[in-house]
Amino acid sequence: MYPNFSPPGSVASPDAGQNDIQHGLTVETLRKLGSIVVDEQPVSAVLQQIADLAALSIPSADEASVTMVRGSQLDSVAFSGRLGAALDERQYPSGFGPSLRVVRTGRTVSIDDTSHSQRFPGFAYQAHRNGITHVLSLRLRGRQELAGVLTIYGSGSTPFDLATRDTARVFADHAAPIALNCLIHALALEETVQLRQALTSRAVIEQAKGIVMRELLCGPDDAFAFLSEASAYTGRKVRDIAQELVRNTREATAGQWQSGTRTGPHTLRLTEATRAL
Repeated sequence: MYPNFSPPGSVASPDAGQNDIQHGLTVETLRKLGSIVVDEQPVSAVLQQIADLAALSIPSADEASVTMVRGSQLDSVAFSGRLGAALDERQYPSGFGPSLRVVRTGRTVSIDDTSHSQRFPGFAYQAHRNGITHVLSLRLRGRQELAGVLTIYGSGSTPFDLATRDTARVFADHAAPIALNCLIHALALEETVQLRQALTSRAVIEQAKGIVMRELLCGPDDAFAFLSEASAYTGRKVRDIAQELVRNTREATAGQWQSGTRTGPHTLRLTEATRAL
């Protein structure tokens, strides 16, 4: 589902050349970005490192946040400080704000003066009220349905100048593959876990069907229908019904062997195996 992504591990950012230094990013900043390991920590921890580094390395940035989205759904968010967290979280319930605008359009959004913003009046009002005078949100380039947003918050008397915007853009370009690979790796692990759970569920359901077929002398379709009816009646998942049936059958069978009462393949009754259902 997520082809052609780099192997997990330390993700190298684009080559750090002289232009990056002129844009305000030091070799040390790029080294720290490139040393972030994506396969040994959760997505939130990786994004937190990126947000903290952005706030420290981008001139005039008081705080920063990183948002990752999957399709149209918010996936993960990290903040360098409490104020950025409070402002970013105000966007999501309403579905309206600079970060979400970047998600929808892919274009950079800038609020140069939060005291006079007609584009995001509610967000700008709260930002200005908390001492934030300007905001810059930039897209973290993704692939397919995965993307992200880097937002920086400033409290100076003047908005972010062109040099700061260039620095933020370069930082975002270097941080994007790290954040993206981290999310892709996490999704791959999630899919692996879901696949294993599905295979396990299928195996136990097949076992339970076999028990029902043996006891009711019916076919596989009728056996599954029996489990489905038990699921609907009890309000539990078919998988859980099957697991308990298999477990109860094993316990009942073991008890019969210990008491010496097992005389044939149909000695165990289905009602006994399902006594706890």
